[in-house]
Amino acid sequence: MELLSTVTTWIYAGIATWYGVAIIGGVLILLFERLDRRREPSDADVQQAADRYRQWYGELAFTVIGDHMLAAGFAPDGRHRRFLKRVSAELLATSVSDEDRARAIEP
Repeated sequence: MELLSTVTTWIYAGIATWYGVAIIGGVLILLFERLDRRREPSDADVQQAADRYRQWYGELAFTVIGDHMLAAGFAPDGRHRRFLKRVSAELLATSVSDEDRARAIEP
């Protein structure tokens, strides 16, 4: 009877330890994933990327960034596509001159 009690105690301790380690491991994984998240790029990063696109591709920068956005749509998360969308908006904002804006506003 003593042997059965000892075996039961060891089995219970093993199961409890296993579940305890699993819970602690899960919490640690969640914590590390939370801390590992990358921050969103700053406006300066977006402007620098837009300048590089403009410098490298010239007039084709709009077409190329569209292709890159399409390709980024297949990525597992949407961070890169959001970044390229911001770069595209920056390219559009800086490519329109004041003259073009004035002409577009005039009736």
